[in-house]
This record gives sequence, C-alpha cells and structure tokens, in this order.
Amino acid sequence: MIRNGRTWLAILDGEGMRRVARSEWHELPLATGASRPGLGDRVIVLVTKGPRFVTEARFAGSAVVVKDLGDVLRIRHRFVAPSGHEPALASLGILRVTVSWTHEVLGGLIGAFLPMTQTDYARMETALREVALSFGPPPSRPAHRRPRTPGRRALIEGRAAWRHVTPARPSAQ
Repeated sequence: MIRNGRTWLAILDGEGMRRVARSEWHELPLATGASRPGLGDRVIVLVTKGPRFVTEARFAGSAVVVKDLGDVLRIRHRFVAPSGHEPALASLGILRVTVSWTHEVLGGLIGAFLPMTQTDYARMETALREVALSFGPPPSRPAHRRPRTPGRRALIEGRAAWRHVTPARPSAQ
C-alpha cells in the first residue's frame, strides 16, 4: 500500500510517450486545464493509439512526481517496461478505473490524468515490475546462501555475549 499521496493513471498517445522517452523518464507532459497529480503522487503511464484504443493500450511505466513545473511534471521513474514487451491493458482483466471504457471513451481521455484506487495501482505496478525485472540486466553480484560477513547486529550480539573482556595485553605481574 502507498503511504503518502494518491495514485493516478496518465493516458498518453504515441507523441506524448516519445516526449517522455526523450526526457529519459524525467518529464511527463501535462494537458492544460486537466486535473494533475501533486508532489509525491504515483503515476502509471498508459500508452494507446487509435482507432482501437482499448485493445492497443499498453502500460509503459510507473513514476513518482518530484516537482510541478507548470506544463510538465518532473518525475522519477520506478519501473519501465522494455520496448515491445509492455503489458497490455487487457492482460490485467477488469480494473475499476477501466470498467466503462470503449474505444471512443479512451480516445477522448488521451492527455488526461485519472485518479485511481490503490488496488488498481498495485495490480498495474506488479505487472510492470515483473516485465521490467524479467528483461532487466543480470544481478551485479551472485546470490549467496549465507552472507560472507555477519550483519551489524550479529557482531554486536557476539561481543555482548562475552561475559568478561580479556585485556589486549597480558598484565605484567
């Protein structure tokens, strides 16, 4: 669950998505007079093209709003689906935000930001995360069954378990 802020769905066409990609997922264009996310809000980007807007809709990525610059939002991306492997809107089944969408309705919503429930957001971001992680780079370090060094608490507990401390130098008697 998201602790702060609201969740939004940004609906873009091909040109809007190209602007986002050119900015390397740092800026999200805004339509004038539209409701807009605030600082700390999370946004899922849905890209579609016509005339079959609903069947062509794909989730491109998710982001957090960092700053409002007037005509664009400064964002920090969370998950971005690789080109050609974006999850389809139809693959998630029925979402509360998409219940009444037809091709005409979705075509009219291009450029809009729609508030949505956190449940819908979680389902969309889970699909994006799975795709992004499956096509992402391999891990930089191998996974170990046991870590090579114990953690800080284990070190402290080990030291605290000693009943008496032996001096560094033996005492001269």
